[in-house]
Amino acid sequence: MASSAKSIRPESASTQLLARFEAAATTILPPNGAVCVGLSGGLDSVVLLDLFCRVRERFGWQVQALHVHHGLSPNADGWAAFCRRLASRRGIALRVVRVDLEGLGHMGLEAAAREMRYREYVRCGAAHVALAHHADDQAETVLLQLLRGSGVAGLAAMPMVRRLGDASNPQRMLVRPLLDCRREMIAAYARARRLGWVEDESNQDGARTRNALRHDILPRLAAIQPGVVENLNRSARHLGAALEVLGEAAGRDLAAVASTKDVQVARVAKVASDPAALRLRCAALRDLGEVRAMLVLKAWLQRQGLRAPSSARLRETWLQVSGARPDAQVRIDLEGAVLRRYRGELFLDRYKGPCGPGALCATSLPWDGAADWHLADLGGTLRLVPATGVGLAAHWLQPAARLSLVARPAGPLRLVGAAHHRSLKRLFQDAGVPAWVRVRLPFLAIDGVLAWVAGLGVAAQFAPAAGEAALLPHWLPDLPPAPG
Repeated sequence: MASSAKSIRPESASTQLLARFEAAATTILPPNGAVCVGLSGGLDSVVLLDLFCRVRERFGWQVQALHVHHGLSPNADGWAAFCRRLASRRGIALRVVRVDLEGLGHMGLEAAAREMRYREYVRCGAAHVALAHHADDQAETVLLQLLRGSGVAGLAAMPMVRRLGDASNPQRMLVRPLLDCRREMIAAYARARRLGWVEDESNQDGARTRNALRHDILPRLAAIQPGVVENLNRSARHLGAALEVLGEAAGRDLAAVASTKDVQVARVAKVASDPAALRLRCAALRDLGEVRAMLVLKAWLQRQGLRAPSSARLRETWLQVSGARPDAQVRIDLEGAVLRRYRGELFLDRYKGPCGPGALCATSLPWDGAADWHLADLGGTLRLVPATGVGLAAHWLQPAARLSLVARPAGPLRLVGAAHHRSLKRLFQDAGVPAWVRVRLPFLAIDGVLAWVAGLGVAAQFAPAAGEAALLPHWLPDLPPAPG
């Protein structure tokens, strides 16, 4: 199972790689922090763990390791056992996690395995996750992205430092302290240190594009242009710098086109803590032109923790938004969200309750008297807060069973402060509540008479007098966690 590398560099490789690692790691990692090393058991990750173990006491790093068991190879159990032995000898806490790739088949096997690894990295608990990607990996990635016709983000390849997960935990980072080091130096270090590791047989599969680049294309390019790996890495750094500039420009454009208009959908749908960040003014977006508008859409989705679609899908989205009639009902399904246009604004709808447009998910259901009334059919919780002079007068709520949840009624409603009854459709329109949100809202009745509607308010006949005890309803929809 364990292997030793053929000598490529002299014994000084140990000192050289250690010096490079220290210079990079101390720049990107704070002292006295927790670091989780992604440990596959292969050469690169074994060397990375060895480097951390050599310097952890000097810099106060609490080092742990994570091995993700995909179960794809007949040797996978042996790899996990090797990692356990290695971690035990080094006094490192190791967590071995088995993952199931079922349900991710649409991504392709390699992409699905990578997706599951990164999900586990997010869950590892350490502030920093360290991976052993190196300069040769980076060169291969740049070539892969070129073959795929990728844009600036793809060609910038792998950054040395990036945020891990979503914006809810901005301090969790993924770091690659060996990214500027060549594979041959890492192999020479392993030989000098007499390290053992495991070999993944899939790395020799010439049918895989990355392996073909590694074993065939890059050596040919090196014969034509010495220093090709270093040059490709340099290009990736240049493109990474350009990506930062584009991101800053897109952020300014996003702030300029974001809507600050007060609409009820932001309150009743609770799509985000910052409702304005989830609505864009379509006319202002269109005025930016295609290139800038696509950058804004991409930045908008990424800031909400969503995976940006492909360039082709993003352009299709832009064309639908910019080319549709002003009164057209635009709906664009993306991974983890739906884009909808309403009254000249583009909404990001991340609601994941069981209700769909036009569905009536609830029938008459009596209130049990609880302050928090979870309504699974509607995907949220109705909270009834004690109040004085606002809400539903308490005397109407005795006994508690008089209050019930009902399917959406068709009759008119006279709200508190209004002089006349009006249809629910007109009231929703005046309040700026889109049709796709209306079907998700709870309606409360007292003795069968409509008394309160989320997003609209209380019927006048059930309002309390000044100083009278009451219950004030609040609708709290369930929200999915942001993807990582």
